[in-house]
Amino acid sequence: MNHYTNVTAQEVIPGVQVNDYNELVEKLEGTGLEAELWNCEGKGKNEKGDLYIFGEAGHFDEELFIESGAVECIGRILKKSKKSYIQLGMAFYGDKARPDTCDGTAIRITSDGDLVWAERVWPEKKKKKK
Repeated sequence: MNHYTNVTAQEVIPGVQVNDYNELVEKLEGTGLEAELWNCEGKGKNEKGDLYIFGEAGHFDEELFIESGAVECIGRILKKSKKSYIQLGMAFYGDKARPDTCDGTAIRITSDGDLVWAERVWPEKKKKKK
């Protein structure tokens, strides 16, 4: 069975300069994530667009993502855009429907360059009053 991971940002980061985008694209190489710059008129270093981060390659290499400096790069981009974080949703799935082959989570990358995994907890069942 093959296992896959899809990743998508919950929103774009507006007003990202082309040179920051180009730096991020280099750092994302091999991580399973990609970036696109939308609504950008030209390729000059002072041009700006909306940054979208996603991963359709079917894998996500968290260790390489952290080691590559991509997290810090995204943090700097967020700081310049005056955003405190970007949230990425993740779906884990297999090519056959079997127990434990489908799940999901989310991560946030902060403007300080931190990677924070979502915590998933189930609420405790409340006891019925007698």
